[in-house]
Amino acid sequence: MIYIAHVRKNGDQQKLSEHLLGVASLASGNAAKLDLAMVGELLGILHDLGKYSTEFQIYLKSAVGLLNQDEGENYVDASMIYQGSARTVTSAHTRHQSTCRRAGLVRR
Repeated sequence: MIYIAHVRKNGDQQKLSEHLLGVASLASGNAAKLDLAMVGELLGILHDLGKYSTEFQIYLKSAVGLLNQDEGENYVDASMIYQGSARTVTSAHTRHQSTCRRAGLVRR
């Protein structure tokens, strides 16, 4: 199975391994400013590790039309899941950004 991290609007798919390594590199560079490059790299690798689950891959592929709802027994109605989870993710990201700003890690 090819594990997908993101599907762009034009249909291009980003492999999960490429995504995790790319984020790890960016996080390592940013964390190096605090002499924590290895910690940043590890966090970058781990941040989306849950996308390696079969359940998430089914969700993602259903959401972007890679699974046919009439033919695929694994199809899920991703729009229903997204409505509830979007509020949760937005709230978590807002709290995270506020914490980082207070710590001086993010510019305003």
